Amino acid sequence: MANISKNIKRLRKQNNLTQDALAEKLFVTRQTVSYWETGRNQPTLDMLGDLAEALNCSPLDIIGTKKQKKIIKKHNYKRRKLNGIS
Repeated sequence: MANISKNIKRLRKQNNLTQDALAEKLFVTRQTVSYWETGRNQPTLDMLGDLAEALNCSPLDIIGTKKQKKIIKKHNYKRRKLNGIS
């Protein structure tokens, strides 16, 4: 959970957004964004896509560390190979 909260805060700042501005883009309260950034709460899976779009990144950039992203990408690659997709 700590990684997600740190990533949201880092990405928000990279995009020069205040908590209020990000909340406005997502139609949530500033308190909701604050809770995500402090780890008191996490965005739902539905919200994760909207959050990634608002922060100009991929959902993987929000949810994981580099190691976690590599594991997910490797898993997806193996799944595509099993399904005959290159």
